[in-house]
Amino acid sequence: MPATTLQQCIELCLDCYQACFTTAMRYCVPAGGKQVPAPRLGLMLNCAELCRTAAEFMMSGSAQHSSVCGACAAVCEACAQSCAEVGDMDECVDACRRCAASCREMAGVDMATTGLTGSERQEDDTPVKTPM
Repeated sequence: MPATTLQQCIELCLDCYQACFTTAMRYCVPAGGKQVPAPRLGLMLNCAELCRTAAEFMMSGSAQHSSVCGACAAVCEACAQSCAEVGDMDECVDACRRCAASCREMAGVDMATTGLTGSERQEDDTPVKTPM
């Protein structure tokens, strides 16, 4: 098992989701304009959503979690760099860097090594049928 456990990575992803989304809504949207141009704001919101999605993939036991975690790590690094350039976004920068490091590690982990049983993890791409 890697140094970062599955649960730790889920928590770091959710922390990053909260930090990015909150910073975007409470700092970037009101500041607007040249200080926080649309591409930076978009990156923060995309990062928040991808972190939430990565957490969901891990919580569901998806066999595809490593692909999502790899993408999450790359986006978190880009977001951390962007927020560091703006300044005064230390919480977001730190959360993105912690999440990126954890997701990079999780990207190489097979869900079979996490301790989830077969009934707790999705083995293939078969859609889950939900009652209507």
